[in-house]
This record gives sequence, structure tokens and C-alpha cells, in this order.
Amino acid sequence: VPNSTSSTCRVKILSLNNQLIFDESDNSFTIYPVQFNVYTGWNLVSIPIHVDNMSKSFLFPTAISPVYAYDNGYYTVDTLLNGKGYWVKFNSNETISLHGNFVTENLINVSSGWNMIGPFNDIIDVDSITTQPPNILASPFYGFGGGYYIANTLEPGKGYWIKTNANGALHLDTILGNEKVHKEEKFKN
Repeated sequence: VPNSTSSTCRVKILSLNNQLIFDESDNSFTIYPVQFNVYTGWNLVSIPIHVDNMSKSFLFPTAISPVYAYDNGYYTVDTLLNGKGYWVKFNSNETISLHGNFVTENLINVSSGWNMIGPFNDIIDVDSITTQPPNILASPFYGFGGGYYIANTLEPGKGYWIKTNANGALHLDTILGNEKVHKEEKFKN
């Protein structure tokens, strides 16, 4: 997958034995760009789209720390996942540019206790988030930007803390204008 934005991408398959034998996808797909800012020092980030290479060295080549995930304690990761939040440190302010495909999921699994999560490619109004089972949120959503703050929206590329009182899943609705829609409805066409 090229590391560039395009709305006319197609898959082409060639025979190794005969280059004249090939097939191409019938429909085009889009590679989307996503940009977000990171700042000098520690950042709470997430990967909002599916990128072909989800390694720390590819996503954050200028990071000056390992990438830390959280599950009842911190641990380092080399491969990042969509829906998760991570701590990573940078030496200067910069813009992270990623190219890839939208994540069509709208569920994030959570464990009882504190979780670091990240939204996908859309801004999420925290009031639109529902849970399965119901009523498992035990705290506001906390973002980080030089200090912690209570987040009213979850933004692509940023990570957030949320405490839950049971294992379950967060169902994220997207904001489209003033209307809230499920991602599945947005991707029907």
C-alpha cells in the first residue's frame, strides 16, 4: 500500500510466471490521510486508522522513548493496535502524518479498572458513547496535554484514560455535522 493519499486505489495481482496474466479489483478504494500533533515531552496518543505497518519505528520514528501501553501496569510494545492509547515521548513538537484505511470497527474492549483507549478516525462526543454491559463507566474520560483534563470529545490521534467497573466494550458513535450516526451506517455506500 503506498504511503500517499488517493481515492482511486485498486489492487492488481500479477502472475509470477507470466506478467500478461493479471487481475485488477473492480472497485476503487481510498487511502486516507490523518494528521495529529505531538508535543515536546510525553504524549498520550492512539493510531486512528489502519496503517500497513503498525510498528513503533514506522509510526513514530522520531520518538525518544519506547511506546508504553497499560493493562494493570505499564509495559512496552513494538506493534500498536487501533482502539488503544499509548504513552510516547518526543524531543520536539511535530505533526504526525499517517496514510491508511478507515477502521470500520466502532467497539473498544475494556477491562475493569483503568484503560488507555483511543478513538478511530472520527471525533467522538463522549455523551454518545454507550457500553455493553450498560453503565460500566466509572470516571470521566481524561485526556493529556501538559496536564490531565476532562475530555468532552475524543479526537483521532489522541489517547484517553477511562475507568470502568466491569469488563465490557465501549460503542463509539461518530459526529457528522450535528447528527450522530453509527459508523456502519456511514460506510453503507
